[in-house]
Amino acid sequence: MEYFSEPLKIIYEEFQKHPQARIVDYYKLFFQGSYGPSHYIKNKEASKNYIEKELEKVSLVFPKQIFRNISFLSPFYRIDLQLLILYDVSIEEFNELFFRSSLKKIKINKEKWLVEWKKIERLIVTEKIPIPDLKADIKKLDRRLAMGEIVFSHSSEYHIHHQPHYRIIHSQYIPFLKEKASVKTEA
Repeated sequence: MEYFSEPLKIIYEEFQKHPQARIVDYYKLFFQGSYGPSHYIKNKEASKNYIEKELEKVSLVFPKQIFRNISFLSPFYRIDLQLLILYDVSIEEFNELFFRSSLKKIKINKEKWLVEWKKIERLIVTEKIPIPDLKADIKKLDRRLAMGEIVFSHSSEYHIHHQPHYRIIHSQYIPFLKEKASVKTEA
């Protein structure tokens, strides 16, 4: 299977940025870098409302990486919601790109995905990435995967330490957002 980015590069970058991340957070990262946000959006208006509510929780902490390439089996980015605060990007246009990203046809079946995930999991173990409670958490994750679950939330530790506020956007829309971010909002 062709990768957009090498798994080991993504793993090491994640460890550098989020050292408290658990194995489920790595799973979520690679899942998002493969499937994008298609599992996330049910209704465009509800999505916009949720972004508005979430923006109230976003703190401006620097340095923060606004554009994070998480492309693995598909070309997707995590875009920090600080983009909407710091630059001239409206919630409406951002939500539209998020919605369009969710409509991208992803041709990765569950079986292929689980094979790819097992390769990633082995890399993490082989490379001795010091993820907290790794062995116990792998067992828990594997049990849930065996029961048919494939979509997971971030760990509580990830929420506490990293306060994630982002959306997954297809790489096709990144040049537009980067152009908007290159022009500071007038005060």
